[in-house]
Amino acid sequence: MLLRENFRTTLICLTVLLGMVQGGCAETKENHKWIVYEKDRASGYLIRHKATAEPNTDLSKIVDPNGATPGKPIVDENDQIHVLVTELQEVERCKTKETDFKQPPASRVYSTAGAAKAASTAAAKDASVASAEAEKQTTTAAAAEKENKFSSCLVDVRDRGGKEITYQFVKTEKKVGSEDKERALFEDSVQVRELYRFRIMAGPVFSTLQKKHKKYSLQTNSAGQKEVVATAASDTPANFALLLKAYIWERRDVLADLPECSPFSNFEKTKRGCLQRFNPVIGINFLNPNPLQNFYAGVSFEPVQGVDIVGGVHCAKTQQLADGFSQGQVITTPGVTDVAKKDRFNNGWFVGVTVDVGVVGTWFGKVYDAAKPGFVNP
Repeated sequence: MLLRENFRTTLICLTVLLGMVQGGCAETKENHKWIVYEKDRASGYLIRHKATAEPNTDLSKIVDPNGATPGKPIVDENDQIHVLVTELQEVERCKTKETDFKQPPASRVYSTAGAAKAASTAAAKDASVASAEAEKQTTTAAAAEKENKFSSCLVDVRDRGGKEITYQFVKTEKKVGSEDKERALFEDSVQVRELYRFRIMAGPVFSTLQKKHKKYSLQTNSAGQKEVVATAASDTPANFALLLKAYIWERRDVLADLPECSPFSNFEKTKRGCLQRFNPVIGINFLNPNPLQNFYAGVSFEPVQGVDIVGGVHCAKTQQLADGFSQGQVITTPGVTDVAKKDRFNNGWFVGVTVDVGVVGTWFGKVYDAAKPGFVNP
């Protein structure tokens, strides 16, 4: 029986570890996103975006506002950004530069508005305004494409998460008696969100090993005899686990919405999203004098962002009686003051609820900020 339990536990642990290794090595296909800036007398530029699977796309379809989304897209480090600006004159080249920005680990405090430059951008018009002006914009876009009045720039943001990428369309101005200088004809920027393969989770878990985790000692019973007695090794009904979760399907933008999952009404269309919410976890006990004597391996399911239901195998070192001693045994041998014990690993099951450590930190920070006088919710 014990051999079968050990084999089962080993098999589950190996499966979880192989899943995490496979997830860490998996490649994610890049996305191509197009940002179109169209000259507008009232607001400076109208901004819209489209996404394509391949970089080689008919530009007439890109500059056509039909089917486009107003504003700039959400950009992550798995994207390639193509910038198109209409009606720029004498552009010689496009150049980029990057700066760091602090990305919060929870969408509750994240603003999708980019750090746009006041001289070159304006607030994107909402969907209703864009729809009302679609006919006018279509004519303008078609003319711009026909006369080649747009300038393009490829902005490589792959693996540049946590960076703000500024792109400029520039021309060189020649000056007599001094070095040539570049003048920016257009400038804007996008913030690149980080993608995560691993996240740290923490929370209470309940284990079937709790009832097996005992301490043994000799105590005097009501008859005055020495008896082997077992007491619970812990007074708490749950352990506090620290788990490492691996996103095995693809790296995850923790600021984005969870993959869509509707198991009851629309499962056929959302079953991939449901599967992507399941991911392997491994971990240890956190609030324990000997954290490395408890190991967890299993699966997590994320019903809401930042919160996971976890379950799987729990392996823990527990105390066992040795040398023939048994619980409830009455000791009549003179001179025996304690029972013989040994430690060995036991196997069981666990289930619990954990939260993303980074997300919780942001939530607490949000509450703290809200308590300050004059706080305005972004």
